[in-house]
Amino acid sequence: IIVPERNNHGHAVIDRLKEKYDNVYVEVIFDEKKNRKTKKIGWNTNERTRNLVLDNLEDLFDEGSFLPNNVFLKKEMMNFVINKNGKREARSGQHDDLIMATAIGLKVAIMPKRSFDIYQL
Repeated sequence: IIVPERNNHGHAVIDRLKEKYDNVYVEVIFDEKKNRKTKKIGWNTNERTRNLVLDNLEDLFDEGSFLPNNVFLKKEMMNFVINKNGKREARSGQHDDLIMATAIGLKVAIMPKRSFDIYQL
């Protein structure tokens, strides 16, 4: 399963995936205004979900369930800090893309299947 982020430039990726790939994460959301479930392709990264996936990654790492073996991911992890406002992020001039991709992937991997759907062509 591919779990693309749907915010920022993710929509372009999702559009391409929809044309060629049929194993894409679909978030199932309860729309309170419409009083029904809706489905949206991709993962929405916001403050709440960012903290959710990073907390999960930290827990898995601390308990030894996740041990990174990719040198690029390890480098990002070594440059991942808590800023003065308490936000976990890459040190200035560094990146956290691999950390976020890993964190999102690991979170989806442990989610019950009923909490999301898969896009089919």
